[in-house]
Amino acid sequence: MKNTFFILIIAALCCKISLAQIGERTIVQKKDTLVTIPFCAVSLGYTMPYGEMGNRYRSFMDLGVDIGWKNKNNWLFNFNVGFQFGSNNVKILNQVLSGMMTTDDEPFVVSVGGVDAAVIAWNRNLSGKFSVGKVVPLWFSNQNSGLMLMLGAGYLQHQIMYQATNDIAPQLEGDYALLYDRQMRGPMLSSFIGYLFFGKYTFANFYAGIQYDIAFTKLTRKYQADLRGGDPNWYSDRMLTLKAAWIFQFHNPTSERIYY
Repeated sequence: MKNTFFILIIAALCCKISLAQIGERTIVQKKDTLVTIPFCAVSLGYTMPYGEMGNRYRSFMDLGVDIGWKNKNNWLFNFNVGFQFGSNNVKILNQVLSGMMTTDDEPFVVSVGGVDAAVIAWNRNLSGKFSVGKVVPLWFSNQNSGLMLMLGAGYLQHQIMYQATNDIAPQLEGDYALLYDRQMRGPMLSSFIGYLFFGKYTFANFYAGIQYDIAFTKLTRKYQADLRGGDPNWYSDRMLTLKAAWIFQFHNPTSERIYY
């Protein structure tokens, strides 16, 4: 009888401890409140050039890396480094290389072997900019996500790259290529509108939208062969980019305890 009573007491104590542990069990999750979020992002875009840049190039790709910070008031601060490149998308290839091309109906650059060097050309752009913006939560989003509005300023450089795909063309090798590369450089203004999402998980974050850039560039080379000199004029280069980015946030989510 005593043993039975002792076992019942032990069982009751064990049940009490178990119930207490269940009552204190917690689920850790991110609160739907405004928080500070430092982050980095990798972006991919498709750019349609306009202005002087549109006269030189067809559409090209845009790769970028962002280092940013969103504060508790949903202000965004972001630094972006971009790299843009096309694929045989130079419109003025024959114009720039006219001095070394044949006079056939379909002119070409003569290679070291006396045949068509099959030269292709593409643009290479480098950019850097700092942007400030705001996140405006929408009716369906959490407090840290929503409409993303950004304005920024920076610097842009773009130039033409050449490659002989059939045979060596020494007139476009090494420093000779600098006589035909049309390297341009100048300040840039940028704007972006899109949607930004910060979720409960570190890797489930992104932004997507439309970016518009306008740069005021000038030729950096003192001499271009087809121009028989330099070009002192400033030009307006404009770019419209459809852009999306995967965001990695460096943030320890705030948590709350849910009792049941």
